[in-house]
Amino acid sequence: MKKLALYLAGRKIPAKEDPKSLENRSKIGMLQGWISIFGNALLFAIKFILGWFSGSIALIADALHTLSDVLTSGVVIFGFQFSQKPADKEHPFGHGRAETIATLTIALLLGFVGFEFLKTGAGRILNPVEIHVNWYLISAVVITIFAKEWMAKLAFHLGDIIDSDTLRADALHHRSDALSSVLVLISLISVRFGYTLVDGLMAIGVAGFMLKSGYSIARNAIDDLLGTPVSPEALDQIRQLALSVQRVYNVHDIIVHRYGSHHFISLHVEVDERLNSEAMHSVADRVEKRIAHKLTAEVVTHVDPVIVNGETVENIREIIHQQMESHNIPGVVQDLRFVEDNEVESILFQIPVSVNFTDKAQLEKDIRRELSGMYPSSEIRMDFIPQII
Repeated sequence: MKKLALYLAGRKIPAKEDPKSLENRSKIGMLQGWISIFGNALLFAIKFILGWFSGSIALIADALHTLSDVLTSGVVIFGFQFSQKPADKEHPFGHGRAETIATLTIALLLGFVGFEFLKTGAGRILNPVEIHVNWYLISAVVITIFAKEWMAKLAFHLGDIIDSDTLRADALHHRSDALSSVLVLISLISVRFGYTLVDGLMAIGVAGFMLKSGYSIARNAIDDLLGTPVSPEALDQIRQLALSVQRVYNVHDIIVHRYGSHHFISLHVEVDERLNSEAMHSVADRVEKRIAHKLTAEVVTHVDPVIVNGETVENIREIIHQQMESHNIPGVVQDLRFVEDNEVESILFQIPVSVNFTDKAQLEKDIRRELSGMYPSSEIRMDFIPQII
């Protein structure tokens, strides 16, 4: 299936082009959407006709679950088309989050259909009806299970190619449909042997799959809309790209905003304070270009001039690092600066700590004690910067 996904992607994307670019993501997203629409429309017709003539409420519920896939695939296509729109006055960061809104719409549709069949299945348990089942009907349901799993795997692989949560959500929808069809299969076999009550129970099971899938998809979409942090691996990649630029001493305060596939990155880089303004600007420009080229993002770099070497700064840095290590804090001190005339008059710095770090008061006390012992006349100003570590 992965080979098929790569083949289909290759048919839509010119060789050597980035599949995760906005235009190419839309091409793959809409391709998968149309495949889902045609496949689900056919499966809906098969399931509904068989369910209607057999009288199985579980199979009819499963048919409408498949029909909801047709609707959500239409939402997928709309989301990818709309996300291609360029930035405008009302939406200066583009329309990339239309893809996330499409994902949330899928979840809401799933939840609505699931709730309706929860009620219908309960009614069928209270009032069982006669159902006509034969082995041809059972065989047809088996075929639809394999067809839906095929569609799910294809959507997952295409979603991985373009890194799309929307396609992964659609894949989960396909898989939940396949699993709900398994429940229908159990229902039909049970009815075949005289257990009519099972039809209503399995209809409730199908509804449960819809509600669970809807909740999972909605939670991920809402997290994206509210803004979730990028992974530590992604932050480290940005950090290493910036550090690979000559004259960058340290990198911190990395912030990533995501608008669909479009990323906006801001970061601080520390450079030697002895560089002139033109050289500092050149460093920032090279950092921005390197990260933008590698990650296909818009990048803004803030330059922090710091004292890079010298006996005093090395002594201060060593004291702070020793205390950081004693509190199991990785990383390096940030924005370390000091003012010195005949003696050190003030020391300013930032310490990166995990968002879960709770021992700031003790760490600050320990650092102040050690620095004051060496520089008794100095004013010490430290800030703790919460981040993913």
